[in-house]
Amino acid sequence: PDPDDKEPPEVTSREAVKVPGGAQLTIWFKQPAKIRFYVRDKGEDRLVLETRDFRVTHVVELKGLQPDTTYDYNIYAEDQGKNAKRYGPFRVTTGR
Repeated sequence: PDPDDKEPPEVTSREAVKVPGGAQLTIWFKQPAKIRFYVRDKGEDRLVLETRDFRVTHVVELKGLQPDTTYDYNIYAEDQGKNAKRYGPFRVTTGR
C-alpha cells in the first residue's frame, strides 16, 4: 500500500438484480477494497457479507428476505492502506 494514500476506497457503480425473495448486488470500486455489507431488516442492521480479500468488484447475494420488499443497506469499505468509509444507506427491492 502507498503510505501517502489517505483516500478511502470509492464506489464507482452499483447494480441490483431481483431474484425471488432476494436480490443480487454487484458493487464496483475505483481501487481494491474489502467490505462489510449490512442490510436493515426489522429495524436492525444485519451483517450479510464480510470479505477478507481486496477486490475491485464484489457480488452480494441477499436471500431469505420478504418478497417484493424494499430494504436499506450500507457498505463499509476499507482499502489496503486501512482507509475506510461507510456508503449508504442505499435501497434495494427484492424479487417476488
